[in-house]
Amino acid sequence: MPGRPMVGGRPSGNLTCHARCQCHAGRRGRGMGYARSTCRNQRGCASGPLAVQSFPKEPVMERFSQLIRATILSFAVVASAQALPLSTLLAGGTLGAGGLAFTHFSASYATSDPLRVFNAGNIDVTAIPDGSPFGAGLRFMVREGELTVQGAGAHAFIDLRMGFRVAALDPASPASGVALTMTSNGIDMRQQDHGVTIAHHVRGGPGMAGFLSQPELWVASDLLVWAADRGDTAALIVFSQHYDLEVPEPGSLPLLAVAGLAAMAVLGKRRPTS
Repeated sequence: MPGRPMVGGRPSGNLTCHARCQCHAGRRGRGMGYARSTCRNQRGCASGPLAVQSFPKEPVMERFSQLIRATILSFAVVASAQALPLSTLLAGGTLGAGGLAFTHFSASYATSDPLRVFNAGNIDVTAIPDGSPFGAGLRFMVREGELTVQGAGAHAFIDLRMGFRVAALDPASPASGVALTMTSNGIDMRQQDHGVTIAHHVRGGPGMAGFLSQPELWVASDLLVWAADRGDTAALIVFSQHYDLEVPEPGSLPLLAVAGLAAMAVLGKRRPTS
């Protein structure tokens, strides 16, 4: 968003929400899906549709690399552009970008496979600088098939729930008093009996008036990946959340919203040919 006014060296104010997804389908089906969002406070929530792009059929999952490189802008948090494993953040690590600090990470994990153990080290988290098209935020890159599910003739799933706190680094910044707005946020992609859904929830205070004194928000994400039929594979590869602070019009409230950006693969494995 070029040309945004700056306050105190940092952008501030109105933040809108964006969501994108990508679907990669194999031989057994076409890529399809839709997106919806829930950005909630006690005043309710809203949702919006999102077009989904289909990709040529391929037998293997591709990593999506078009999300923009990240740098970390805070002297109070990790001063490195390198990704941190989610395991480090769960142990108390922090990240910062665009005048925002991301702290207090937590996660819970459930799966249909009793032998499968969650490895948080296989999810890399990178701070996205404020100069990116959607604003500052966090990118989550999944490695080693950590959120990949293969169907085996029965319903198989992974459900990862994550949470963290996002707060303005400067308590005097206009970002310290915010209201929520959003257009769309979250992903729901399904192809037959396998797919991926992502839902984001945001809480910041008891109603609109309460946001005037809120210096922080708590964000929770529920990531569900599932497959049922033999030969079907569903995988979450990368997703991100963005916060875009802009100077409001005179006399208006600073607004803060959350943007979700995700890329995932919904695949149908090729069956052996005789």
